[in-house]
Amino acid sequence: DLVRSRGLGDVYKRQDYLRALIGALPPLRLATGIAPLDVAHRGGLPFPRFVILAGAPGAGKTTLATAVAYGAARAGHPVAFFAQDEGGDGIADRLGQLTGIPRHQIEERDEVGLERACERLQALRVQVFDADEGATLEDALAWLATTGAGLPGVLVVDSLQTVRLASAEGFEPRAKVDAVV
Repeated sequence: DLVRSRGLGDVYKRQDYLRALIGALPPLRLATGIAPLDVAHRGGLPFPRFVILAGAPGAGKTTLATAVAYGAARAGHPVAFFAQDEGGDGIADRLGQLTGIPRHQIEERDEVGLERACERLQALRVQVFDADEGATLEDALAWLATTGAGLPGVLVVDSLQTVRLASAEGFEPRAKVDAVV
């Protein structure tokens, strides 16, 4: 109706105005559920953005990334977690613990606990992609593209240096990281 009543020129002017207005708004914030981190980042991580967690081995990068992913899923965002370094089972175990399943049930591979964790993660739209089982980054991106339900998805890649990207097979390490980014 707007096109018929005012002409295309007015429609494009309105789109430019709306884009400028949206650009002037502060970025959305994705609460991590970790109060000190959310306070330090004025309500959470800027979203949608590219965030890199860096640190020495054992510094807690995967633990933090898992907590952020779980917080995003609880906020309704679909989350694809591409597990390369730790493996899909390790990430699924961490996420299962965050859903409230006792650690002993997960570590002992208790069927009831594992089934409940899987049900809770599926309800939250969390999918773990395991490179050791042949998953590629493209698989994770394709899943996110079909699972969004109107909300931006969150992709966690553990880690950029070792991620399996089908379209970058044979690339030298630096070029591969560039392709992933």
